This record gives sequence, structure tokens and C-alpha cells, in this order.
Amino acid sequence: MDLHRRRLLGLSAAGLAGLAGCATFAVESDDPADLTTSTPNTGTETPTDETSTPINDEDRPAYAEGIPDLDWADVVGLETAPLTLALSPTQYYSDDEAQVILWFAETATEEHPAKIRARLVNQNDFPNTFRLRETPPFGKGSQFSRIPRELNEVYGRHEGGYRVELVLAPTENHDLVENVPKYELADDGTWRLALDSPGGNLPEHVRLEPGEYIDGEYVLVGRPQGVEYGRPTGTYEFGWRDDGFSITAWDTDSPGPDEESRFAGTDLPSLSKESEVAWYHDADESTPSYVLPEREVTDLPAGVRFTFVNHDRESTGCGHWDLYKLVDDEWYHVGPWAQTLECRGLSPGGTVTWTLQAFHGKSIPYYEGRGLSIGHIGGGTYAAVAGYGHATPKSGALLEIDAPEVEITPTDDVTRERDGDTVRLTAPGYGDDNKYTTDATLTATETEREPDQTLVAEQVMQERYHALRNVIVQFEEENGIERVVLRTDDSGVDAIVGYDDSQRRIRVRGTAYELIAEIDEE
Repeated sequence: MDLHRRRLLGLSAAGLAGLAGCATFAVESDDPADLTTSTPNTGTETPTDETSTPINDEDRPAYAEGIPDLDWADVVGLETAPLTLALSPTQYYSDDEAQVILWFAETATEEHPAKIRARLVNQNDFPNTFRLRETPPFGKGSQFSRIPRELNEVYGRHEGGYRVELVLAPTENHDLVENVPKYELADDGTWRLALDSPGGNLPEHVRLEPGEYIDGEYVLVGRPQGVEYGRPTGTYEFGWRDDGFSITAWDTDSPGPDEESRFAGTDLPSLSKESEVAWYHDADESTPSYVLPEREVTDLPAGVRFTFVNHDRESTGCGHWDLYKLVDDEWYHVGPWAQTLECRGLSPGGTVTWTLQAFHGKSIPYYEGRGLSIGHIGGGTYAAVAGYGHATPKSGALLEIDAPEVEITPTDDVTRERDGDTVRLTAPGYGDDNKYTTDATLTATETEREPDQTLVAEQVMQERYHALRNVIVQFEEENGIERVVLRTDDSGVDAIVGYDDSQRRIRVRGTAYELIAEIDEE
């Protein structure tokens, strides 16, 4: 075997990020449905040509010879079938510290299948032996994909089973093989192996000196037994444990959802003055990006997944997820109060899933994945809104929840005393000498004046409004109450009146309350 190893001079740990003009490579989604390399993210745009644009020679590092300018995903449109393919990520690192870089060299035509080139680099400063079986597509057996996984699926399922898998078969332009397989164009416009073997006789290991690399070219084909199933859409994963990459296929002419929403034709008020929302129930087969709900109606408790799908050839900017409730033709933000997850963009073929765990009573913690666990949810129409989109800055989907009305109740940790028409409450944070908080007093009275803000019960019952729920429930539960005084700390009152204000009027369930905060001076 003639092994053509090439020396990479000046190789750095920055790897491909230094040659591609792309700042970082990172995975957006933490949901179990997205723990694959099919959920890429980038804040940069992905090239829209069928092959990526090369870097100028004068700017090219020595180790980047022959590699085009790559984003997180590389995209091609097939000439033999109405499919678009997105390969992502375009680089990964194996457990034994191999750097693998991949890109589409050519799309599929009547003359040949789509071609992918891969480079395995020893980016260490010491010689290393790499286990090729664990380094797709260089290892024997790692050239086969898994069964394609559809949107909102954790695992791939298809009636054709292994027959619908994709195969990366080496060509004569490969540093490690001499014998290459034969392939042919099937009647359905898909290229397939002539025999059910990718061939190549790939070795189990390869040892490279610092800065050396090997190149491999592959054709993207199907198994010969899968002709009757065509080329299913979905995500085809090539990987060993958490290492590897994926190829996502979608219908070029119909990238959008193929089922009608139960909310089709529903007119909604604007979510905000700042940005518009592209709603799932307005999407059709031509819509390239949208939020796909796992279902559109549920009772409680429930876990419902919402997946933003990017079937566009351009990346979309990053965006956080939020839950809103529609009441009397107005939207109310229910959660989360603060965004703590890292925000990154999403490149072509990428998906990111957000899970809503909703409870009528108290919630349980959400420990794993990207989502929101929230309690005190009542019946009505809700919206899961993501800050991703092409036609609009945001995308969202509706969810109808069948549940009783939320009851506003006090917390169980306050003490209560009534003196005529005044109720005095004391919260645990008052007088506890906490160096991070200051004692404060919140006084509430009913008012006929126009409120500054209206809240629904689902908002009032959230943790940040614990002081508010404690005072207003006194007016609702007993007659003759004209004033409620709550002794608490500044964190409790700031969430209600604001950090720089001392007074606010809030309406809840048709009644407006005048709220005055006083912070004790040190």
C-alpha cells in the first residue's frame, strides 16, 4: 500500500477554526433528542454555493492545503433527486486526539454520486497511533450511518431498517486503500453500492508523526437492498460514541411541515412591538424554518418538546426560548424569568429542541437538557417561542393546555397578624442579618387608578412574585381588609416595584393594587 502522508507545517491547536474564518464550533442542544452532531450551531453564515469557497492562497496556513473555507455545516443540493444535504460538523476531535475535517467535494450528478473528502490530522506535538474504527469515516465499519432519525425523534426508526442506511465508500483518491467498490445509479435517482460492502480494506490503526495527515475521498451511496425505500429524509449519523458527524437530508422543494396545524387560520395579536413571530400554524411545505411542536394539545402534568428546524441554506442567529400565555387577546410572559443557557446560532440542517415540563401544582427540577420546568400552570392557550428565524427574528408554536384555573395562594413560610382593617405579614428573610440583602417593607392597598402592569395568575404564582402573592391573597380571602403590610427583604420587593422605583400599580384578576416599597437604611 502506497501511503501518501503529508507534513502539516505550523500546525496549531486552533485547528480548522483558524483557517475557516469561523470563530468557534459548538453544539447548541442539550436535549436528549439533540445529543448528536446533527444539531450544529454557528454565529456565522454558511456558504450557499454547492461547494464552499476556497480561502485566498495568501491567507492560507500551511496545514490548510486543499481545504475550502468551511462553516459548521457544508451544504449541497443533489442533481439526481430533489434533496438537500447538510454535513455537520465539518470538523471533530476523536478520543485519541485525531482532528478530522470533512467537506463536500462534489454533489451527485448523473455521472457520479456526491463526494465527500476527509482529512485526519495528528495535531499533537508528539507521534500518535489512531484507532481508525473509532474515527469515521476512516475506519472499517464506521462508514455506515445509523438509521435516519426524523425530527423530534431520539432514535432512528424506519420500516426498511438497515437497508436505508447511508454508506461512505472510499474512492481511488484515498491514502489508505487500493481496492474500491463499484456503485451504480438506481432507477429512483439514488446512487447505490453494486454489492453490499463499502470495500477499501481499511486498516485498524494508523500512526502519524506530529503535523502529518492522511486524506480520504468517499462517495455517498446507499445499500443495494434499499431501492424500494428511496432516500428517506432525516438525520444520518456517522459516529463512535460521541465522536463523529451527521448528514441531514430534506426535501429541497418542500422543506416545511407536511401536516396541517390544529390552529391553522388562527389570528394572533403581536407578541411585542420589537419583533414578529413566524408561527407553526401559518407554515406550509414551502417554509424553510419553523418551530415543530411534539403535540398541540395536552393536559397536566406534561412534557412537550418543541424543535426549531433549519431547512434553509443559511444559518440563523441564536435565540433563547420563552413561554407565553394568551389571555383576553394579550400575551403574558410566564417564564423563564432569567436566561441562563448559552445562546448560539444554528446552521443549515440543524435542529435545537426545548422541552416544556408543565405542572398544575408545584414543579419538579429540570436537570437535563434545554427546557423549562414550571408549576402553577392553568388551562388556556400558550406559546413556545424561540429566538431563531429567517423571515422573522422569532419562531413559535401554540399549545392548548387543558387544566383547571390557577389558584393564588400564599407561601407557607410567612407569619400573619390582623389588626382591624390591616394585615401584617413577616417573611423569613426579614431581620435575618443576611449580608447580601436589606430588610424592606411592602405595603399594598386596592386602587381605582390605572395600573402600570397587568399580571395573570400563572405569573403571580412564580417564585419571583412571592411577595406579591402573599399580599394580594389577603384581600381575596377576607372581607374588610384595606391594607396589607409585608416585612421582607429588598430582593422580594425589587422584583415587584423595580430596582429603581418605590411604587407600582399592578392589576391581577380585575383588581388593581397600589404597592409601595420602603428599603430600610443601614
